[in-house]
Parts: sequence; C-alpha cells; structure tokens
Amino acid sequence: MSHSETANTAANKPKKARILIIEDNPDHWTIIQNAISESFDSPVAVRVSSAEEALEYLQDAQDMGTPLPQVILLDLYLPARHQGWQVLGTIKSQPAPVSLIPVVVLSHSTDPADIIESYDRGASSYLTKPSDLKAWQICFQTLSEYWWDAVRLPESRSFQ
Repeated sequence: MSHSETANTAANKPKKARILIIEDNPDHWTIIQNAISESFDSPVAVRVSSAEEALEYLQDAQDMGTPLPQVILLDLYLPARHQGWQVLGTIKSQPAPVSLIPVVVLSHSTDPADIIESYDRGASSYLTKPSDLKAWQICFQTLSEYWWDAVRLPESRSFQ
C-alpha cells in the first residue's frame, strides 16, 4: 500500500470507536469495559442489558440524529438465546443504516446450532466468550485491529 493509500484509508476511519454492547451479565460488562478501554483509542462504549433497550437505543439515535454505533456486540443469551436471535433479526431487518451495522455475537456456547443460527440471522461474526481476563484482552485487541484497522465500514453520515 502506498503512502497516499494509507493516508486516505486513515482519513476515512472514524476517530472514536462507538460500540453498542448488549450484555445482561454485569460481571461480563465489567470485564468487557476493561478490555475495551485497553484495546481501543478513546472508545465510546454503551451498554444495554436487554433486547428492548438495544432497539430503543438504536431508534433514539436515529430520531435524535446522534451517531450510531459502528459495531454491535450482542450476547446471544439475554438470558435465553431466542432473545438474542430476536434482537439480531430485528436489527438486520431495519432499513439502512441500522441494518448495515456489523453485529458480533458473543456467547459461551460452542453449540454448532447456535453458531449456524446466528449467521443465518445476519451475524457478521460469532465469538466464543473467553474464559479468563487475559483472553478477553486478546479478544478485544483483535476486534479493535479488525474492525478499526483492517475493514472498511459503510460510509454514512450516521457512522461519522
């Protein structure tokens, strides 16, 4: 990649990471907060603890003209998996720009049926929740590098 291509790519990157975390477990939220703060530069991480709160947050952001998250991290079991799949399906059935937001499913489940169903409903990625703090930090460093350094997200005023 030439210097001008690198500069152009950097210029198109959002300055702050805006992440919506849909997580009902307060202990996991604490770990996620720590991992995000260590892995992202000036992150704006918002946590909601239910499908209803997540959908309300996204609707409010659109209604008020505030920036949407660039990535959504979704705990599949909220506390039951059908709730996670329901919110995923609802997000992906919304008109753009909401439907364009990548949704990364986080779950302790390694059940192939959960993984397949998550992708069938529009998940961008499926990650198994790490089992220790160091693994959480590595996971979020990788997320940061992938979603903010490697990929191009859709260009939209709502994401800027």
